[in-house]
Amino acid sequence: MIARYYNPEHGVFLSVDPDPGDEDDPVTQNGYTYADNNPVMMTDPDGKWAWLVPVAIAGGMVAARYGAKYAIRYGAKYGKQAAKWVGNKAKTVYNNYKHSRAVNKELKNIGKQTNKVQHILAPKHNWNKVTKKPGDFKSVSKVMGKVMRKGKETPYKKSSYQRTMKVKGQQVTVTYAKKNGKIYISNGWVK
Repeated sequence: MIARYYNPEHGVFLSVDPDPGDEDDPVTQNGYTYADNNPVMMTDPDGKWAWLVPVAIAGGMVAARYGAKYAIRYGAKYGKQAAKWVGNKAKTVYNNYKHSRAVNKELKNIGKQTNKVQHILAPKHNWNKVTKKPGDFKSVSKVMGKVMRKGKETPYKKSSYQRTMKVKGQQVTVTYAKKNGKIYISNGWVK
């Protein structure tokens, strides 16, 4: 709620959300909604991007409960497997959360680097195929963020990686490097 003013007495926002929303999801385009109109399942602490932390926590709790039940029912032999399974699921949830935060931080950082923004927004990168505002970094960064969170990771050149994903029927690629738990996005384009 840092990004806009809220009137708790009336339960409404007094200012429009600065984020125009995702072109693929009309619910996010209403300037006065909170957490994609789903505050029970999603949270939006900074008023910019809603995310599913409660669902991840609930999933971890369900996994823990199932694993505990499994361990009790089948004893130590299978209990170790269940505990390992629960631990792996919790680790996956945590790693996804860390990755999402690192991506958001890097996209915000890129927005401050004029040369990099100009390079990414260059017409040769064809952002007009997946967004209505190909010259607006905020619009393009939403697509890049989606690809970084949900796209398939593969090695790219020497020590870099790329994530690719179909968006509106087009192949979107984002290249980046990983160092000390941080992500450094170098480029992005649409084929």
